[in-house]
Amino acid sequence: MRKKGILLIVSIAILLLFSISSFAATQGVDTAKKVIKIGWFGPLTGLFQKIGEGMVDGMNAFLDMQNSRGGIGGYKVELIARDNNMDPIQTKSILIQLVKQDRVFALVGCLGSIGINAVIKDMADYGIPVVYLGGGETDWAIPPKRNVFPVQPDYISEGFLMVKFAIENLGARKIAVIYRHDDNSGLTALKGIKRGMEKIGKRVGAKLVLEMKKLDVPVVTAKLKDAKPDATLLFDFFGNASGVVSQAARVGINTKWVTTYVNSDAILYKMTGKAWIGVYVGAWAKAVEPVVTNYIKYFKTTKYYQKAIKLNWDAPSGYHTAGWIATEIFWGGMKIFLNKFKKIEALDWNKFIESMEQMRNFNDTIARNITYLPFAQAKKGTPAFSRARRGQLSMYFTVAALTPQKQFYLKPVTGWLSMD
Repeated sequence: MRKKGILLIVSIAILLLFSISSFAATQGVDTAKKVIKIGWFGPLTGLFQKIGEGMVDGMNAFLDMQNSRGGIGGYKVELIARDNNMDPIQTKSILIQLVKQDRVFALVGCLGSIGINAVIKDMADYGIPVVYLGGGETDWAIPPKRNVFPVQPDYISEGFLMVKFAIENLGARKIAVIYRHDDNSGLTALKGIKRGMEKIGKRVGAKLVLEMKKLDVPVVTAKLKDAKPDATLLFDFFGNASGVVSQAARVGINTKWVTTYVNSDAILYKMTGKAWIGVYVGAWAKAVEPVVTNYIKYFKTTKYYQKAIKLNWDAPSGYHTAGWIATEIFWGGMKIFLNKFKKIEALDWNKFIESMEQMRNFNDTIARNITYLPFAQAKKGTPAFSRARRGQLSMYFTVAALTPQKQFYLKPVTGWLSMD
């Protein structure tokens, strides 16, 4: 009798465990209200508020458009956005809130390396689908994590491509690099820069004549003036990038600046002034295709465009576009799922992850050729290990310019560049 009682207790425990895990995998899908909840965290206050708000507005603009058309499989998608003020400790509690209290189905577009680095292991351990991370840390994609799908080119790839552009397009042979050092992003880019110098620079005799962390602006510019580089790769963001370029112009430094795609926004011109004109800026979102034209046309009809104009923001900005792309990729995964399983009621984490793994050269988006591979194939030592979760690997370069009407824009100066 006692054995039967123990068996009954064990059986109930197993059933409860199964029920809990099954519920967790389908959380955020409300079949009664026909709603799917997704979650986001990033800065909505503080120094990077504009970036976070712009991204969330871009996400909501896309969702408003799709929901007005009937949603996906008859379900609307709703976004829950939470402010972490770029605080890693706060990010940990916000992640718990989104996953365990808000019970979102997926995390989409989460923004900021500092916060994401603090919780990337937690996100992987939860098993919740994570689509698009706002940043380019290579560690998010390599080693691959089954449920995590970065989109943006990683910073190692970007560092390599900055070198390739400087040497092959600008004819640079003496190259300087100034990099961010208060988080991991600059060191990650530096790895790609050194790989590029070894592979491309060695072939043509180009040299890295200055490599330094971002310090006081006068120290940076003094060393830059002594080094006399043909091109300077500037891997730092916003105010830091603006400060160095401004001071270099004031002291008469003549170098061709090449900076990261993080700085692909009109705010840099507003901060820097005419010294920013002529700076080469990386880019990875499409510039002129019909999908871009349609996006801009629609965005200008939204309340998010009106909000940006009132705040004197560029609209749609690169940050609006990043948010739009994040939800486009999530939506693309949902379409693959629906095509295979036919009804939203079958949706769970595993089926969505498997659907994302079927994405090949996905171009129904402002991003380009988004590809993921099955996690089961991503064995260490195989090409799939570094490719399975890397998203987009190609970029092009633009130059900061003014129209005849004195309006700022980023003019494309190359086609798509790849790591090959």
